[in-house]
Amino acid sequence: MKRTMLIILALVVMTGAASADVLWDQSNYDPNYGGFWDSESGCSLEWTGQTFFTACDIELMVSSTITSITTYYDMLEFGIAGATQAYLWIVPKVGAMPSYPSDDPMTQGTLVPITVGDDTGSGGNAWVVNASGLSVSLTPGEYWVVLTPIFPNGFWGPSFHIRSQDHWGDDSPWIEYCGYDTPAWVNGYPDNDASILIEGTVDVVAVEGETWGGLKALFR
Repeated sequence: MKRTMLIILALVVMTGAASADVLWDQSNYDPNYGGFWDSESGCSLEWTGQTFFTACDIELMVSSTITSITTYYDMLEFGIAGATQAYLWIVPKVGAMPSYPSDDPMTQGTLVPITVGDDTGSGGNAWVVNASGLSVSLTPGEYWVVLTPIFPNGFWGPSFHIRSQDHWGDDSPWIEYCGYDTPAWVNGYPDNDASILIEGTVDVVAVEGETWGGLKALFR
């Protein structure tokens, strides 16, 4: 079976597939808006904090290049439709939770452009935050991924990233930057993950020793 999958991947490369692949899919978000604080919204209310970053854990089975990341926010928020930038932070996962200050998406993250739309036309009820045009090449393994938009305080203070109804791996942790205490990663919503969709291309090389005619013959 493993050999067959490698051959299929080789076929994809050799035939020049043009469309993006879904590399990770936890986009099945909670329609009731359970979720995570996740926005860079300033620190005007220092006793509660208004800037939180939430991390998603993903796993890539083969070398891949991420070209698009999408996350989902509740539609009670105001101002989010005008957001144009987000912090992007992707690092290898080495434990059940990142560790501050070695893992600090605010200082280590890269600002990337985003677009914000909504999915009501397809029956959804979320703001859809998307960073496209990316080119992040990763080897197989597990990673923490942060895409934290920059926009004014929402209904809850920091804005609300909806949880995924599909849990995988470790829970999504968050880090708060504006409270009384030193920033620290915490498990703020046990047994839950934040919703995320990652698309891109699978970077594989045809299996040595297989001819093009031999590969095609397997599927006749």
